[in-house]
Formats: sequence, structure tokens, C-alpha cells
Amino acid sequence: MSSNASFHSLEDLPLADRVLFNTFGRGERASIAYGVVHHAFEAIVAENPDVTAVRHYDGTEITYSELNRRANMLANELRNTYGMKRGERVVLVYSRCIEMVVFIFAVLKAGGQYVPLDGAIIPEDTLAYDIADSGARIVLCTPKFEAKASACIPAERAADVKVLALGAKSRLWSTGCTSNPSVEVLPSDGVYVIYTSGTTGRPKGVDVRHRGVTNTLLAEPSKLGIKVGSQVAQQLNVGFDMCAWEILGTMMNGGTLHIRGSGDDLWHDCLRRVDTVIATPSVVLKHMPDREDFPNIRTIAVGGEPCPVALAEKWAPYVRFWNVCGPTEISILNTAHRHRPGAILSIGRPNPNTNIYILDENENPVPIGQPGVMWAGGPGVSKGYLNLPELTAERYKLDKFTNSGRMMFNTGDLARWLENGSLEPLGRKDDQVKIAGFRVELDGVSRAIEKCPSVIKGCALKIGEKLWGFYSAPRPIDEAELKETVGRGLPFYAVPTIWKFLPVIALTPNGKVDKRILKSIAMGDPLPTPEPSPELSPVSSAVAIIPKVHDPAIA
Repeated sequence: MSSNASFHSLEDLPLADRVLFNTFGRGERASIAYGVVHHAFEAIVAENPDVTAVRHYDGTEITYSELNRRANMLANELRNTYGMKRGERVVLVYSRCIEMVVFIFAVLKAGGQYVPLDGAIIPEDTLAYDIADSGARIVLCTPKFEAKASACIPAERAADVKVLALGAKSRLWSTGCTSNPSVEVLPSDGVYVIYTSGTTGRPKGVDVRHRGVTNTLLAEPSKLGIKVGSQVAQQLNVGFDMCAWEILGTMMNGGTLHIRGSGDDLWHDCLRRVDTVIATPSVVLKHMPDREDFPNIRTIAVGGEPCPVALAEKWAPYVRFWNVCGPTEISILNTAHRHRPGAILSIGRPNPNTNIYILDENENPVPIGQPGVMWAGGPGVSKGYLNLPELTAERYKLDKFTNSGRMMFNTGDLARWLENGSLEPLGRKDDQVKIAGFRVELDGVSRAIEKCPSVIKGCALKIGEKLWGFYSAPRPIDEAELKETVGRGLPFYAVPTIWKFLPVIALTPNGKVDKRILKSIAMGDPLPTPEPSPELSPVSSAVAIIPKVHDPAIA
């Protein structure tokens, strides 16, 4: 079907649906104060130089003025000594630390684009691939990961790629040039590259622009009310795009970022100090089981995977509980919903300046209330995938519903418009499977499992030709009871025939359900275990599943 035919397909909708397509699908038009991330940060520095910017769990902290001073020194060093140019990508290899934030703003101030990688958990072959794929000429790391980063530079590139290790006591922090580098950076320039796991196992580098991040994080609701005095947790994997929400969302709005340590006690210590938490639902379920233990928390935002209704209902009476949706490719998130107790748990409405389209398989609008694939348009749409032009052309297309000349992105999420103008999530298009000849949407089955009494987390997977239902709960539940409850809202073929109780469902490094481990448990195969690191420690919840399995979510 031609692009022109697709465009005019809007005229095929009833008049009421055409009106709602435009009304529901277009976020509020808002003016964004800054188009470049570090310009917003520098404005905060000028107004609040003595406010604590970052506080580490070991008690060390840094003010906005000192953070800016160190970032300037490193930025000038990168440009003057290492010849860094505008638009260059710099790979960052670290774990959670104050230097992490310094590195990020140094690269941005030098006109570059940062590529964050968690040195504690990334396999060496993946690190080597990401360095090569990004085209980075400079690798910035903390001393702990210098040897690992150096080992990932192939011999033929050793003369071209510089590994620069800087720690808290580096001499650069007392000898460098402290003035802001004079580099012109535009909103259309790259801000970071996030590597996401591909279905083929090959990481995909998502090329994100400044304007997408500022549009997301300088406007409500994604701003989350963060301001001077806000205390925000930094707990997620440093290579996860929601970590950029934690760090950049705090630094551009004047809050104080609290960096957690590893181990359950240090998680809890951090969470008791903050008022704002950004996480996946699985992380909240695991590390915040009892609301009374965290009396200071006022705002929770969850995303990255479907949110159980029970979790939203548990927290919504006491905090501002946001359920959000948005892939890395749309600059962190494109919709948000503040949940109210007893209401339908949706993913909300489009963010400011964002357009959402629900389209059929031919990219034509579907009637309001009908399911379709969610496409997103607006300034948040990223440039595409590094070195993957065919995949970029498949997922990014000219936004034919506006005259902006910008692109829209196929999120792969299934959704439909509700009568109140919010979006109901219906799972992932690639999570649809065939069971006994019937089409089954796995996320919908997972949500049904989570409605069973006592179930904390549920996950449905097709393994072989069978539909499996995994669940965590305080104790095993009678299978007949599970089947009856799930069968009330689903057809018979969508009810799991095999059930597996787990005390805790293991998480990936990004805090999502680790489906590889679940499949390994089902098949009786050896579990895929992340490489141990001094920063990782075994946790009882993972040991409760099978001995000697580490939970990578604490990375």
C-alpha cells in the first residue's frame, strides 16, 4: 500500500473517530526551556551552586558547583589533550559512583555523545562489540574497570582507541581548566547511545538526541515534580535508559541523586532516604514489599514492563504512582498515567509535544477502542539504530499524520484507546504466540495470573507447544484454583496447562523478568548465570530458586 493511500485512510474512519484520533493522540503543546541537556544542568548550577547534586551511599557527596567544575575540567581535557570533536561518541565503563555523573556531563559539555555500559556485569565480548560498533575513539572508565576495558580493544585498534581511567582522587580534579568549553551543541545532536538486547542476541545501539531527552524530562508529567530539595534514588543498571531518567531528570531539575550500594540492606538504606523512585515494577515488588518501611517516598514511576494492578493499588493511595510506557527509541517514555485507587490501570496519554497513533498492520488508523500497534511521533523519536539501516528503515518512518517532516516510530506495543482518552496496554506484538492453533497474547495471560489471590508476580511463556504459567507467592497455590481464576477472564486455550511456583522470579540486570532463566528452569537446563563480580552478592531470593544463582538486578 502506498504512503499516500495510508495517509488518506484516515478519511475512512467515521467522523467521530477522526476527531478522537487527533484529540486523543496529540499531547499538549508545551514550550521546553532548553533543547540541550547540559544547558539545563548549567542553569541549575548557576542558580543553586551549593545544593548537593549527588550523594553516594558511602557518605561522600558533591555539590552542583563542584560537579560542574569537574565536568568542565574533564571536558576540556578530552578536547585539548585527546582531540575530541563535536559529535564523537565516548564509551563510559563504570558502576554506580559519583564519577559516573561527572563523566556524563563532561562528554556532553565536550560536544560528545556518551555510551553508558555497566562494567560490573557486561561480558567482555559484548563490551568489545559495543566499543567497536559505536566507533568510539575514547573509553572513559573508573580504575576498577581499566584492565577489562583495555582487554576489549582489538590489537589492530589499540593505537587508535584510548582508555582513560579516572577515579575520585585523580590529579585532573585539581589541575584542569574549569571554564565551560566553547562548543556549539544543537538539540538535534546525539546525547547518548543505549545498547538494547536484540532478538538475535546482537545488541542494538539506539541513537538518542538532546531534544528528545529535554522534551521528556523538562516537562510534566515525566519531570515527576523534581526540583531543588527533591531526593531521587539512583538504583537501576547504569546501561538502562531508565537510569538516564534517574540521573538526567534529577540533574536538569535541581534535585539530589542518591546512589545506592549493592545488597538488600543498602537498597533499603537508599530507599528510606529518598522521596522519588523510578523503577521497573519487578524492582518495586522485590525491594519495596512493605510500604510502611519507606515513609518518605512521595512519587513512584514504573515502566519497562507491565505493571501488576495489585502493585498500583497498593501504592496509589499513599503516593503519586505513575505507570509509564515508552521504549528507548522514543527517549525514555511517551505516555504516563497517574493511577487512582480503583480506576483502570492504563498507560495514560501522550506526553507533551508527543503524538501517539494506533495503527493496523498496514499502518492505517484503527477505530477508537480497537486494538492496534502503537506508533509514536514528535521530538522524542530517536535518530535510529547505529549501523543497522534496514532495521531503522523498518521501524522509523516519515510521520504522515503531520507536516513536520519528522519521523514516527513503531514501538511494537499493542494498545487501544479507552473512552476517557487514555491508552490500555495489550502487550507486545512479538509476544503473540499460537497455542493449539489459537492466537494468545502472553502479556495478557501474565496479567491474569497476577489477579490470582496471593500472587506477587506472574509470567506466561510458550515453551515447546505448551503454555506455562510461572508465579511467585508466599506459598504454592492449588493449580485448580489458579486455572479457575485465570479462566474467568480468558478463553480456555489461553489458560496455562503447566504451572511453576517460584519463591521469587529472577530479574535481568535492567530489573525486568528474566525469561531466559524461567525457560531454563522449565527445561531443567543449567541456568544462565551472570559473571560474578566483587560488586555482586548472592541474595536469598535467588538462592531460593536454585543454589548459586545470582540475581543480576542488584548489579
